[in-house]
Amino acid sequence: LPLEFRLPGTEVFLHGDFNGINIGVIPRKPSIIILDWQMTSIHGGEATYGSRYFDLIWFINYLLWTPTIKYLFNIPVNKVAKLFLESYFKEASLPYDANMIIKYSKNFFRVKLPARKQHASRQRRYLLPYYNILTKRFIKSLDSINV
Repeated sequence: LPLEFRLPGTEVFLHGDFNGINIGVIPRKPSIIILDWQMTSIHGGEATYGSRYFDLIWFINYLLWTPTIKYLFNIPVNKVAKLFLESYFKEASLPYDANMIIKYSKNFFRVKLPARKQHASRQRRYLLPYYNILTKRFIKSLDSINV
């Protein structure tokens, strides 16, 4: 990972672009499948090693960046993101350190938010202030996760 996303002591092999497109759900079973073959050597990729927080926050970035107009008045993003984090730390049997994830999230979004404008369509550029507000609300909510 780039230097600004490293965090010693939290290194794992990473997905690298973990988002909702890379998830499959098995109907009527309590299972999800994480997909993504582009980083395998057969496709010219290589494994990425770095802070576990990178994949977690990348997924939440996807949640924050993809809401549609229907979410303008009913915003489930924080609820879903918090459930995702609670489930991750519970299933991984890892302690949840709110200060660590808040610090990592602030740094991640400080680096990533400016890039949103470059890659955004005209419609998304119009909604950028809204996405930025969602991001700030999410970071504020991180200290209230129950694990």
